Amino acid sequence: MTARFAALLALAAPLCAASELAVGSPFDSSQAVPAGIVRGESLELRGIMPSADGMRYCVFDTLRNSSTWAAVSEPSGSFVIRSADPAVEEVTLDESGRIVTLRLRKSKVAVLTPEGNAPIHAIAYEPMSRRQPGEPRAPKAAGE
Repeated sequence: MTARFAALLALAAPLCAASELAVGSPFDSSQAVPAGIVRGESLELRGIMPSADGMRYCVFDTLRNSSTWAAVSEPSGSFVIRSADPAVEEVTLDESGRIVTLRLRKSKVAVLTPEGNAPIHAIAYEPMSRRQPGEPRAPKAAGE
């Protein structure tokens, strides 16, 4: 009986070791940032929004693939926004003792407007009339 117990224990040992591997999943966003990666380049200013409490700024973390809306002097996980200037779309934040300045990226989409006094022609829209129940279908053209 002891030999059977020892064999069972020998088979169960790899299963216990495999369960310890799942603890440190690389897909878990709560894990710390890997060593050797510079954090300043991983943070981006993605948005500025007025709210009832004042201006809020969206800071996107490319390493964790998540964003946070924060106000000036509000602790937000790994950083605190120290100052902001919405006029130039810029924030300065303290990220674990490092001062990082972020600027809002310029949009690559432009709104097109008519040049000068070019006339804008209105297009008349005529909705197609629908066949009412009981009406015969239109005859098919030759060759259809």
